[in-house]
Amino acid sequence: MRLFRRRKPAAVVPYEPRHAGWAQPAAPPEPAGVRLGFADGTEVELAVTHPSAVALRTVADVIARELG
Repeated sequence: MRLFRRRKPAAVVPYEPRHAGWAQPAAPPEPAGVRLGFADGTEVELAVTHPSAVALRTVADVIARELG
């Protein structure tokens, strides 16, 4: 009586990527306007070039760098 059986080694299948362009660098995102939401449910979107939008985006980038 044999307690252990030897298994045949599994055949090695070479790796083939599914997508040809998966290693291409992503395009940088286009700058979007800043959307401000308020407690009453209203929203206001500031244009990309609005000085407040530029300042808010800069602050968000600094916070993201500090946390990341």
